[in-house]
Amino acid sequence: MNLLGAFRSLVYSNRDKKWSSSIAWPIVFSIAFLISGIMTWDNVFSVFPLIAMLMSSVVLWIEQPKINRMLSLPTSGCWLIYNIKTLSYPGIITEIFVLSSIVIGIIRLDIKKKNK
Repeated sequence: MNLLGAFRSLVYSNRDKKWSSSIAWPIVFSIAFLISGIMTWDNVFSVFPLIAMLMSSVVLWIEQPKINRMLSLPTSGCWLIYNIKTLSYPGIITEIFVLSSIVIGIIRLDIKKKNK
């Protein structure tokens, strides 16, 4: 999934080019992550990285930052649950920072600006 995620980032970072601007890319990546998730299934907790990668394939495609921030919360939450279950301390710390960053962004850029 990490290799697919890296390739997805490469494609999405080139969306200004014709070859990577197709709406087919999120669909292709979602199917690839689904297949990868089935192939690497271990237990019920294996669904959390799968859900996170499927959601992020759509979330990262969205070019509206406010929507992107809101929809990134459950993605990061899925990773946090999985990292807690597998006792991945670096993963737990990373997701705490990611969730904190998303929440700070929502507060600063969405809630405070809306109130002004």
